[in-house]
Amino acid sequence: KLKIVWDDDLPIKKGEKLERLSIVGERAYALSSRNFEISLDKDKGGTVFSKYAAPAGLPLGEPVLYRDELISALGSKLVETSERSGEELRATYIDFGIVCPAVRNSSFFYISGADRRLHVLREKDLVQLFEATADNDSMITSVMADEDSVIFGTDAGNVVCMSPDKARRLWQFDAAGAVVGRIVRDGMSLYFASKDMNVYRVDIVDRSVRRLVWKHQVEGVPEAPPRVTKKVVYQYVRSKGLTAIDKEKGQRLWNLAEGVELLAEAGGRAYVITNAGMLT
Repeated sequence: KLKIVWDDDLPIKKGEKLERLSIVGERAYALSSRNFEISLDKDKGGTVFSKYAAPAGLPLGEPVLYRDELISALGSKLVETSERSGEELRATYIDFGIVCPAVRNSSFFYISGADRRLHVLREKDLVQLFEATADNDSMITSVMADEDSVIFGTDAGNVVCMSPDKARRLWQFDAAGAVVGRIVRDGMSLYFASKDMNVYRVDIVDRSVRRLVWKHQVEGVPEAPPRVTKKVVYQYVRSKGLTAIDKEKGQRLWNLAEGVELLAEAGGRAYVITNAGMLT
C-alpha cells in the first residue's frame, strides 16, 4: 500500500551528481557535487529556492536550523541564510577551520575549531567572548546548544556538558572510543555511537548529573550516528548491516545484514533501504 506522494526532478546539470540530501525542519535540501543547492518543500514537493551555495570543490557543511535561519559552514566562513528565500543574511570569516556544524542559542554561537577549541561568539556582532576545551585537548567533533547548557563530543570519547555563558563544566561522560558524528538528544536522554563498538544512552538527571542507562555493543566500528525513534534506536555498521536496539532496555531487537538506513516507521513496521537499493 505504498504510494508516491511527490516526485521532483532535480535541476542538476549533466556531469554533476547528487552529493547529499538533508532533511532540516520543513525542507529537504539537495546538494550537487558542484555545490548547487535545491530547497524542496518536504511535504508537498516543489522547489522553494535553488542556487550555487559555494564554489565547486569548497566543502559546504550541512545546514542547521535556528528559528527561520539556516546556519552553515563554508570553509572558514560562517553563513546565515533565510530558510524561506535562500537569501544570505550574514557571512563572517572565521580565522580558524570549522570542524562540525555550528550551533547557537539566543545569545551565542558555538563553533568547534581545528585548533581543538570551542569558540563562543556573541550573537549580535559575532565577537568572540571565550573559548572552551576538553581537559585532554581532544578535537571537538559534535556540538549542541540550548538556553541552559552546551554539550559537545570529542574524538577521545568525551561527552562534556558546560554552562552556555562561561567555560564551566557541569558534567562529563567518557566512552572508550571517539564519539561518531553527532550526539542525538531525545528529551533528557542522549544517544551516540562510539568507535569502541558501542551505542550509548546517557540520561541527564539534572543540570550537573548524568547517568549511563545502557550501552549496546554492535558487531563493528560505527561510522555514522544512530537514528532514534519513539521506541527504537537504529545503528548502521559497514558490512554488518542495520541493527535495531530497544530504546528503553538497550537490547538488540533484530539485525538486517543488508540494511543501510532507516527511511521511516509506520504501522509497527520499519522501512529500510538496503545496499542493493531495495526498500525492505
